[in-house]
Amino acid sequence: MTEQTTNPANRARRLARGVAYGAPALLLAVAIAGVDFWPFSAYRLFSTVRSDATSSQQLVVSFADGTERAVSCVDHPVLRETMRFVPKLAVIDARTRDVMLDTWFADCDIDGADVVRVRIDRVDRTVDPVTHVTTETAVTTVWNELL
Repeated sequence: MTEQTTNPANRARRLARGVAYGAPALLLAVAIAGVDFWPFSAYRLFSTVRSDATSSQQLVVSFADGTERAVSCVDHPVLRETMRFVPKLAVIDARTRDVMLDTWFADCDIDGADVVRVRIDRVDRTVDPVTHVTTETAVTTVWNELL
Protein backbone atom coordinates (compact mmCIF):
# COMPACT_ATOMS: atom_id res chain seq x y z
CA MET A 1 0.00 0.00 0.00
CA THR A 2 1.13 3.47 -0.70
CA GLU A 3 1.38 6.17 1.89
CA GLN A 4 -1.44 8.07 0.19
CA THR A 5 -4.06 5.27 0.66
CA THR A 6 -3.18 4.57 4.29
CA ASN A 7 -3.04 8.19 5.34
CA PRO A 8 -5.90 8.79 7.87
CA ALA A 9 -6.60 12.24 6.44
CA ASN A 10 -7.12 10.78 2.96
CA ARG A 11 -9.40 8.05 4.31
CA ALA A 12 -11.45 10.67 6.16
CA ARG A 13 -11.79 12.75 2.98
CA ARG A 14 -12.94 9.72 0.97
CA LEU A 15 -15.49 8.84 3.67
CA ALA A 16 -16.76 12.44 3.80
CA ARG A 17 -17.14 12.50 0.00
CA GLY A 18 -18.98 9.19 0.08
CA VAL A 19 -21.45 10.50 2.66
CA ALA A 20 -21.79 13.90 0.96
CA TYR A 21 -22.62 12.33 -2.41
CA GLY A 22 -24.31 9.16 -1.15
CA ALA A 23 -26.97 10.74 1.11
CA PRO A 24 -28.51 13.00 -1.58
CA ALA A 25 -28.27 10.14 -4.09
CA LEU A 26 -30.17 7.86 -1.69
CA LEU A 27 -32.84 10.52 -1.10
CA LEU A 28 -33.23 11.01 -4.84
CA ALA A 29 -33.45 7.25 -5.49
CA VAL A 30 -36.14 6.84 -2.79
CA ALA A 31 -38.11 9.77 -4.20
CA ILE A 32 -37.91 8.46 -7.77
CA ALA A 33 -38.84 4.91 -6.73
CA GLY A 34 -41.76 6.26 -4.70
CA VAL A 35 -41.15 3.98 -1.75
CA ASP A 36 -42.00 4.91 1.81
CA PHE A 37 -38.66 4.19 3.44
CA TRP A 38 -38.35 6.16 6.68
CA PRO A 39 -36.29 8.27 7.46
CA PHE A 40 -35.60 8.93 3.80
CA SER A 41 -39.20 9.66 2.91
CA ALA A 42 -42.34 10.53 4.92
CA TYR A 43 -43.31 13.00 2.21
CA ARG A 44 -46.92 12.63 3.39
CA LEU A 45 -46.00 14.75 6.40
CA PHE A 46 -45.43 17.76 4.19
CA SER A 47 -47.73 17.10 1.24
CA THR A 48 -51.12 17.91 2.78
CA VAL A 49 -52.88 20.81 1.12
CA ARG A 50 -54.45 23.10 3.67
CA SER A 51 -57.69 24.77 2.67
CA ASP A 52 -61.14 25.49 4.09
CA ALA A 53 -62.24 21.92 3.25
CA THR A 54 -60.69 19.01 5.11
CA SER A 55 -61.19 15.29 5.15
CA SER A 56 -60.11 12.69 7.68
CA GLN A 57 -60.88 9.09 8.44
CA GLN A 58 -62.19 7.43 11.55
CA LEU A 59 -62.41 3.86 12.74
CA VAL A 60 -65.90 2.91 13.92
CA VAL A 61 -66.35 -0.33 15.85
CA SER A 62 -69.66 -1.89 16.80
CA PHE A 63 -69.84 -4.09 19.88
CA ALA A 64 -72.00 -7.12 20.60
CA ASP A 65 -74.17 -5.08 23.02
CA GLY A 66 -75.17 -2.70 20.17
CA THR A 67 -72.94 0.24 21.12
CA GLU A 68 -70.52 1.92 18.75
CA ARG A 69 -67.25 3.73 19.30
CA ALA A 70 -65.72 6.09 16.74
CA VAL A 71 -61.99 6.72 16.93
CA SER A 72 -60.41 9.57 14.99
CA CYS A 73 -57.36 8.48 13.04
CA VAL A 74 -55.77 11.86 13.69
CA ASP A 75 -55.39 11.06 17.39
CA HIS A 76 -53.80 7.62 16.97
CA PRO A 77 -50.44 7.31 15.22
CA VAL A 78 -50.83 3.68 14.10
CA LEU A 79 -54.25 4.38 12.57
CA ARG A 80 -53.08 7.60 10.96
CA GLU A 81 -50.06 5.99 9.31
CA THR A 82 -51.87 2.85 8.11
CA MET A 83 -55.01 4.38 6.61
CA ARG A 84 -53.39 4.21 3.18
CA PHE A 85 -53.89 0.41 3.32
CA VAL A 86 -57.69 0.65 3.63
CA PRO A 87 -58.33 0.18 -0.12
CA LYS A 88 -56.48 -3.15 0.09
CA LEU A 89 -58.61 -4.49 2.97
CA ALA A 90 -61.22 -5.89 0.59
CA VAL A 91 -58.69 -8.05 -1.27
CA ILE A 92 -56.19 -9.17 1.39
CA ASP A 93 -56.44 -12.53 3.10
CA ALA A 94 -58.36 -12.85 6.37
CA ARG A 95 -55.24 -13.54 8.48
CA THR A 96 -53.48 -10.36 7.32
CA ARG A 97 -56.66 -8.35 7.82
CA ASP A 98 -57.06 -9.75 11.35
CA VAL A 99 -53.48 -8.78 12.24
CA MET A 100 -54.12 -5.25 10.96
CA LEU A 101 -57.38 -4.97 12.92
CA ASP A 102 -55.74 -6.31 16.09
CA THR A 103 -53.00 -3.69 15.72
CA TRP A 104 -55.59 -0.94 15.29
CA PHE A 105 -57.58 -2.18 18.30
CA ALA A 106 -54.45 -2.27 20.46
CA ASP A 107 -53.55 1.30 19.41
CA CYS A 108 -57.05 2.48 20.38
CA ASP A 109 -57.42 0.43 23.60
CA ILE A 110 -60.30 -1.59 22.17
CA ASP A 111 -60.98 -5.18 23.21
CA GLY A 112 -61.24 -6.94 19.85
CA ALA A 113 -63.10 -9.91 21.33
CA ASP A 114 -66.27 -7.81 21.75
CA VAL A 115 -66.19 -6.21 18.27
CA VAL A 116 -68.78 -7.49 15.79
CA ARG A 117 -68.43 -4.91 12.99
CA VAL A 118 -65.66 -2.59 11.83
CA ARG A 119 -65.90 0.25 9.38
CA ILE A 120 -63.80 3.14 8.18
CA ASP A 121 -65.63 6.42 7.56
CA ARG A 122 -64.31 9.44 5.70
CA VAL A 123 -65.48 12.62 7.42
CA ASP A 124 -65.56 15.79 5.32
CA ARG A 125 -65.51 19.15 7.07
CA THR A 126 -65.38 22.83 6.22
CA VAL A 127 -63.64 25.48 8.27
CA ASP A 128 -65.00 29.00 8.46
CA PRO A 129 -62.10 31.29 7.50
CA VAL A 130 -63.14 34.00 9.96
CA THR A 131 -64.28 32.10 13.06
CA HIS A 132 -62.24 28.93 12.44
CA VAL A 133 -65.29 26.86 13.43
CA THR A 134 -65.28 23.40 11.87
CA THR A 135 -68.53 22.02 10.47
CA GLU A 136 -68.99 18.38 9.45
CA THR A 137 -70.46 18.29 5.92
CA ALA A 138 -70.52 14.58 5.01
CA VAL A 139 -69.70 11.12 6.33
CA THR A 140 -68.96 8.41 3.78
CA THR A 141 -68.30 4.76 4.63
CA VAL A 142 -65.11 3.67 2.91
CA TRP A 143 -64.91 0.11 4.24
CA ASN A 144 -67.36 -1.98 6.27
CA GLU A 145 -67.09 -5.57 7.45
CA LEU A 146 -68.84 -7.93 9.84
CA LEU A 147 -66.46 -9.96 11.98
